[in-house]
Amino acid sequence: MVSSALVYLILSLLFCGGPLMPIALLTLYRSHLGAPHWEMLVVASAAGAAVGCLTIRRLLGLGRNWLPWFVAFWMCLSVTSVGLYAAHLRAIAVAEFQPDVYVPYAFVSSLLHAPADFQFALHAAALKDCKPYGWSYGRMAFYELPVDAAVNVLPQDWLERCSIHRKS
Repeated sequence: MVSSALVYLILSLLFCGGPLMPIALLTLYRSHLGAPHWEMLVVASAAGAAVGCLTIRRLLGLGRNWLPWFVAFWMCLSVTSVGLYAAHLRAIAVAEFQPDVYVPYAFVSSLLHAPADFQFALHAAALKDCKPYGWSYGRMAFYELPVDAAVNVLPQDWLERCSIHRKS
């Protein structure tokens, strides 16, 4: 039991920045990811982790020491599958939006910064007709970045190319 808690603690710190965040993201902040039915991937990951644990348990003769493996598999499968799904939906939106320049950031990076109301980290950034945009996982869409925020988060060459400067 202690080893399972330790695995959970380590992975929750790596993926989400704290031990309560995975639980909060699945409950209180569930709406912060607007991808439809993403929760089903978490359930499917649990099933996949169970199958993986049963297989490893038989192959390695783990006996009762399967729970830490289950926790590790479930968390890794959940983050990977939800992250790939969200990245796929974002790629579709990028193709439809057709920005002039685009830079994505890793889903795990977004997990580490969620759910902050005021962020200095973007989930993705885009320029279209020299207007700066950020990506919202909550809306699963691009939103126009205010200039005063854009100067803090966009690559310097974008700012120079489009003459984007702080208003004040």
